[in-house]
Amino acid sequence: MAEPAPVTLLSFLEAVIAGVKKRLPTLKACDLHCGRFDASELKQLGKKAPAIYLAALAVPGNMALGDGRHHVELQLTAFVVAKDLPGLPRDRAVLNLVESLMLLIPDSLWGLQGQCSTPQRLDAHNIWNESGVLPKEVYVGIEPDTGTGNEHEYERIV
Repeated sequence: MAEPAPVTLLSFLEAVIAGVKKRLPTLKACDLHCGRFDASELKQLGKKAPAIYLAALAVPGNMALGDGRHHVELQLTAFVVAKDLPGLPRDRAVLNLVESLMLLIPDSLWGLQGQCSTPQRLDAHNIWNESGVLPKEVYVGIEPDTGTGNEHEYERIV
């Protein structure tokens, strides 16, 4: 029996995407993303909601195992995008999708048994105003034109 092809970062991400699509078939989009969004892209992504975009944000560890293989740590982030629908506001839609991911991910090997391990840490974050009030407007600024004095450079996205 032939050995399976080595798992690359790309083949791993493609396996995760296939697993998410299988578990959440009603998604309008599930794909790779570089992890940086600009204002016009955020508007476009909102049109394809509900959607999940996966980004490999970091590779914090890479250890040679001594047999030609490597143990590679990957910081993978899923960006969940939703929009208001009749009977399902976007905040509830996002919570449903996040909950589905939190149930799916912990034990998933994405069809790569023996070639990858289950996640070591799983958490979820949201854009949240520290005062406990969700903003009614969201603006995006792109470095270096951010901060005090550059507000005119920001673009309203919500």
